[in-house]
Amino acid sequence: MRKTELKKKTPLKTTTKKRPKQTIPELTKKADKALSRYVRLRDSSFNGSEWVGKCITCQRELTVLTEEGKWKAGANLGHFIGRGCKELRYDEFNTNLQCAHCNAWLDKEEMLSQYRKGIKNKYGDSILKELKLRAKIVRTNSREELEQVIHDSTLEVDHMLQHPTFYQN
Repeated sequence: MRKTELKKKTPLKTTTKKRPKQTIPELTKKADKALSRYVRLRDSSFNGSEWVGKCITCQRELTVLTEEGKWKAGANLGHFIGRGCKELRYDEFNTNLQCAHCNAWLDKEEMLSQYRKGIKNKYGDSILKELKLRAKIVRTNSREELEQVIHDSTLEVDHMLQHPTFYQN
């Protein structure tokens, strides 16, 4: 039996396919995370070692970001009018720092009553009326809007983390 020489394999062709654009659900998830980080920092202050804020509903003091750079799970982004309302999902008046207990476990009516008081104290009565009116608008968030939320929120968080002394009490 005669041995034949092995043929040289041809290399695989490299393709220059562009990565497909992120889907709307992927962008939504990314925008939620970016806005959550921004609002939690916005509603807290740097105390020299970590970021600490107060829950809008119960006023409990919460550590938002530790000295080691870890985001604390007990400090949530709370929505006065739920995330299902696309018009207000990324609205800065509708989103505030909220403890996990108030956000997930507190009786809904009690939570809304306390949240309402928190918004009145923080922004005034006119914002509550505006949020209720805008909540009736039915729409979806476009790719461009989601990308803008991601971009703006990420820039704000980066600035806050680079200059924490600007945000001390």
